[in-house]
Amino acid sequence: MKIDLLPHRKKINIYSLSTYLFSFMILGLFLNLMLISHFNSQNLNIPIMEDQTGSLQQAGDVYDPQALEQGQANHLPLAAAKEVSLPDFQPPVRINSNSLGIQLTAQSALAIDPATGTVLYEKNSDQRHSIASLTKLMTALVFLENNPGWDKIVTMLQADERLGGRLNIYRGEKVTVEDLFYTGLIGSDNNAMAALARSTGLSPEEFADLMNAKADSLKMNNSHFIEPTGLSPLNVSTARDVLKLARAAFADEKISEILRIKKYQFTSASNISHTVYSTDLLLNSFLNADPYQVVAGKTGFINEAGYCLTAQISHSEQNGEILAVVLGTTGHLNRFDEMKGLVSWVFDNYEF
Repeated sequence: MKIDLLPHRKKINIYSLSTYLFSFMILGLFLNLMLISHFNSQNLNIPIMEDQTGSLQQAGDVYDPQALEQGQANHLPLAAAKEVSLPDFQPPVRINSNSLGIQLTAQSALAIDPATGTVLYEKNSDQRHSIASLTKLMTALVFLENNPGWDKIVTMLQADERLGGRLNIYRGEKVTVEDLFYTGLIGSDNNAMAALARSTGLSPEEFADLMNAKADSLKMNNSHFIEPTGLSPLNVSTARDVLKLARAAFADEKISEILRIKKYQFTSASNISHTVYSTDLLLNSFLNADPYQVVAGKTGFINEAGYCLTAQISHSEQNGEILAVVLGTTGHLNRFDEMKGLVSWVFDNYEF
């Protein structure tokens, strides 16, 4: 007789077991798909872009080349980037409509707000004139783009000598390029500027071509230059174009710093001592005393041009600046007096 030790055991149905296993597989696959879908929903909205190194980075990261050079992480969190706000310049506002302006003997004149370009005073601003030594501002800009080195020694040659103006450096004397630059701008020295242009290694024609190319880049459409000193009456411009030139030149820190120097002393490589005095008398006027300050200025004179002056003046109480030019005034002191009157009138009649 056969004894059943498991009287309550039931027979296993193979078909039912397979059905259970299949159901569990389907459920697992469904859960896996849900997890993948959730993960993608968190990342699909983040665009991918290529950074400057050619590697991929997520938008919101900040490229840090210095960290890359140091072998550090190349990405910074967005919170590390600081928002930079640009200054919002507002044009000056006319506060006195009763004033008819100021009468000037200058053939042409123009005053603007350099921050916005707003015209504050205008007289024949598009009339062409010889501009004399205001030319030296263009010479300075072109030289800075072709500087052979401030310490380069230059020997003054007979070819550098020009008639007109005060002689500061002598034939055969050895001077540095930097001393030529200072002397040419502060003392408006023609020989120094001629030697400075020669120090670049460019021919006179090549240097003049670069002066005109620079004028084109500054949109000085009514200007033309043929040499670097300003002695030629064929160096011509307008009051409007001169202020384009002055704004570019005075924005250069070295040029504006030099043009604020009243007296420059140096000893040449030939062991000769020199003292060069500024031709800009505004530096000794009320326009260079609180609340005014001369930011920079440049004089010019030849017979064909008359007496010329361009200057940038700031006013601490008004928190504003004026960039102005007078061309073709009738006397040496007239240009300074007319600039003083023009600047005073503008600050009295406009709010910055």
